[in-house]
Amino acid sequence: MASVLIIGKTDIFGDGEMESLAADNIVVVAGHDVKYKGKVRGIHTYHILPTDENFSQLFNAYTFDAVWYVSGYVDFCDGVFGEEELLGCALNVSAESRVGKFIFLSSVCSRNCMAGYNAAEAGLGRYSDTVSFRISQLESLALFEAEKTGMKVVTVRLPYVAGRVNDTNFLGGVFRRAVKGEEVVFPYDREDRIDFISLRDLADLLIQITEETDDDTAFYTAVSGYIHTYGDFEKFLLDIFPNVKVEYKNAACDILWPDYPTELRRRYGFIPMDDVSGSLREYYEFFVKEVEAPRGGTSGVS
Repeated sequence: MASVLIIGKTDIFGDGEMESLAADNIVVVAGHDVKYKGKVRGIHTYHILPTDENFSQLFNAYTFDAVWYVSGYVDFCDGVFGEEELLGCALNVSAESRVGKFIFLSSVCSRNCMAGYNAAEAGLGRYSDTVSFRISQLESLALFEAEKTGMKVVTVRLPYVAGRVNDTNFLGGVFRRAVKGEEVVFPYDREDRIDFISLRDLADLLIQITEETDDDTAFYTAVSGYIHTYGDFEKFLLDIFPNVKVEYKNAACDILWPDYPTELRRRYGFIPMDDVSGSLREYYEFFVKEVEAPRGGTSGVS
C-alpha cells in the first residue's frame, strides 16, 4: 500500500480512477478545484494549494511515499496561471518534508523542438511554439530542484489522456463537438502522430514508479505503444459520426515520439494495455452513458 498526494491538475482523474487507486492505497488530493465528490474511505480531499501557508501541514498529517504533480499542460492544455510558482513551492515543501519521490506529470509537447536540443540548452527560437518552451522550463525547474535538494524527481511526459468518463478533457471535447454537429479541429497535420494513454494504464504506471526504490531522477515518455496518426483518428471518428467535419491547423509538430515506452518497461515493468484510438466507439459509448445521458443529451449518431 502506498500513500500519495495528488496536486496540480487533479481533475484528469475521474471519480472512478480515484476510487480504483484508493482500493489499495491512501490517496490525498489537494487543490482549490478538487472535483472528487465521492465518499470512499481512503480518499481525502483538501482545498489548498502549494502556495498556501498551511500546505506543509499536509506533510505533518500524512507520510507520503510520493507526490504526484499534474501539470496544467497535461492533455495538451495551455497551463495554469502561476504554475512555475506552484510547482516550485510543491517541490520545496516535498524536499523539506523528505518525501521519497516527486513525480512530475508533464506533456510530450516539451519535446516539440528541433532535434538535438533539450530544455536545458534550447532557446525559445528552437521550440515549435511558446507553450512547448514553457513546459520545458517547468521540467528544467523540477530537475534543478532535484539536483539542489537530492530529492528523487521522476518526470513523465504524457500524450492525450483518456478515462472511462471523458468530460472536460480533449477526447470529451471532440465527442461533444461531433454530437453538436460542430467542426472538430486538430492542432497538427493529418500525418502527424496522435497518442492517448488511458488513465487505467497511467494509474498503474504511477503506482509502479511510486513503489520502486531502486531508481533515480530521470525523464520518461509514456506512450501507449499503438501508433496512429490524426488521419487515422479522423477515420475512427467518421465511423461513429459519418457527417463530422474535421479541420487541421497544421501547426509545426516536431515531437520526438518513442514507438513504445521501452525505458519505462525496463525500469518499472510498465506494459500499457489500452488502445484508445482503436477503441474509440467504446469510449464514445461510455461518454453517451456517463456524460450526455445524465444531462439529457442524445448520441448524435444516425
